[in-house]
Amino acid sequence: MAGRRTWRQRVRAQRRDAQLAEIVGHLAVLVALGAGLPEALRRVAADGRGAVDGDLAVVAGWIRDGLPVQAALRRWAATASCAVAGRLAAAAAGPPDDLVERLDDLTATLHRRAHDRRVAGLAVASQVVWSASLLAVAVAVATVM
Repeated sequence: MAGRRTWRQRVRAQRRDAQLAEIVGHLAVLVALGAGLPEALRRVAADGRGAVDGDLAVVAGWIRDGLPVQAALRRWAATASCAVAGRLAAAAAGPPDDLVERLDDLTATLHRRAHDRRVAGLAVASQVVWSASLLAVAVAVATVM
């Protein structure tokens, strides 16, 4: 049972990280179009339908209640134990002039990480298929002899 929970938790974290890559990209676009980060967070939280959107709605609520954006994002990172949320908080903490660039860089990094995970999963799957094929050949040769 414990192994299953660990696997499920990893899959859930991977889905959350993949969705966060999309969310950070949307935030970058909205900020580039002139929306402030609080407004961009509110819009993304209102429009989303994924694993993170409920958390974003809570963060948007904290901001609406007067908590500064960086503090709300850091609080989310701490309560969700999510490294990506912490990186988003760090990106938001810098000067506002290059916020779009920092968000774009974070988006690219998250997409690369997700791609690397998918490639690693494919490598494992191909190794399993190759091993099963080798075993099938060995069994076939053994039965023929």
